[in-house]
Amino acid sequence: MSRKNIEIIFFGADSKVGERRLIDREKFIYQMEGLKRGFINDNEVATKFLDKIEEIVTIEIDEEIYKTQDVPFVIIWTEENERKVLKIRRNNQIIWSILLGYRIL
Repeated sequence: MSRKNIEIIFFGADSKVGERRLIDREKFIYQMEGLKRGFINDNEVATKFLDKIEEIVTIEIDEEIYKTQDVPFVIIWTEENERKVLKIRRNNQIIWSILLGYRIL
């Protein structure tokens, strides 16, 4: 089953309850495909998102982990309520700016 939106939840150091946003799945696919085409030799994270895109229901981002971990990660939840960890190195600045940018929408 394909859903129109992906829920993205941001957690901060001061909050156990996440700040929720809905993002358009097609827009997210377009962004990841653009990164995959634009960075032919360095598109591992965009490729992983695209490989899982049909099963992604929610992406969780803990901003404290982003700020403090050497290799931060996001949590992906699937329709089957399966939790998957996707590590994203901090030097993947474009991916992080896209993900964190959804918070200010």
